[in-house]
Amino acid sequence: MPLNLGNIAQQATQMAIDFRHQERQEGPELAKRLLRETDPAELVDRLDNWPESAAWLMAKPLGELNAAIPAQTLPANFSVVSPDGSTKGPDRHWPVRYFILNTGAVLLTYGSSPPADMQSREQFCFQEQDLYVPAVRRSQPVQGAILEIKMIVEELRALLQMARQAPPPVVALTDGVIILWGLDGVDHEVRMEFLAPFLDTLDGFRDAEIPIANYISLPNAHDVVNSLRLAVCERRAGDCPSCQGATDGPLPCHKLTGVADRQVFDDLPRGHRSDCFASSVRI
Repeated sequence: MPLNLGNIAQQATQMAIDFRHQERQEGPELAKRLLRETDPAELVDRLDNWPESAAWLMAKPLGELNAAIPAQTLPANFSVVSPDGSTKGPDRHWPVRYFILNTGAVLLTYGSSPPADMQSREQFCFQEQDLYVPAVRRSQPVQGAILEIKMIVEELRALLQMARQAPPPVVALTDGVIILWGLDGVDHEVRMEFLAPFLDTLDGFRDAEIPIANYISLPNAHDVVNSLRLAVCERRAGDCPSCQGATDGPLPCHKLTGVADRQVFDDLPRGHRSDCFASSVRI
């Protein structure tokens, strides 16, 4: 069927109108006001006593809510390492099972002597102990989400190896969040198969005094905003599911629905950061 561009144009115009309306909504400004006016100690107390029935993840402030902390002066010489990797998963049409891991890392050195280095390692995995987790029971094939988790762990190991070779001081940067989301839906045995080496590798960064940080180009997290919803919650019992349809008008917390954390902190001066927050993600 041909695409009717006339109908698409009408709907695109309506999308632009709706977007401008969303930009004018009061949610982001309310969130910024709450960030300025909320007592972090009281918010932490509410978070600690809030039942698990809340339907959203919340971030616990570890300092001030409205802090603007300037970046420290960079050293004259420093190194940055970052991982890169790819996978080729098992193909069910092949008579034998296998997958390929390609893990690597890049080193960039800044300052008076700015060399660069790249390393990679290819793994062709076809043996029984590689294809299943745990291998002795053949319970979970390494594919899909489990293969992605294995890739993350192997990337982190390659990153630590490169970071240890880098001229200090060195910082390790990864793309995205270091949270093994896929482990939340697997059994304990499979979880520990990957979580144990993952945490061991993070311990290696800590022991080497190499900070590891994540970069997200357009974060869409709402954890801080979700915490601010508690600051305006009128139901002290914290029974969030019971609020659905419980009142005739919108509740104060509803005004913050859809506001992203990045909108709350977009007034930070250039080169400044917020204070730190602790994640409530179970995994």
